[in-house]
Amino acid sequence: MVADNYAYSLAQDELGWRWRVYDEDGEVVGAGRKATQGAAEIEIKRTIAVVFAAGMASRTLEVRRLIDPPSVGAGAAIGVFAADR
Repeated sequence: MVADNYAYSLAQDELGWRWRVYDEDGEVVGAGRKATQGAAEIEIKRTIAVVFAAGMASRTLEVRRLIDPPSVGAGAAIGVFAADR
């Protein structure tokens, strides 16, 4: 399943800024440390974008027939593509 919502934590310590990104199930999907708060925030945003894109790429498409081809003419077919969740 592709999570549409993510949470993150950002904390400063003596070595810089620690960050973690969590999915909707509370699982850590990315973590790291950067020297500045701005750099850590950029990594948080990048991580969310990468994780979301990877999840979207792994989705499969389902094809469902809406109208039986003979009822709309010989060789015709109408369908819809819906992403599985």
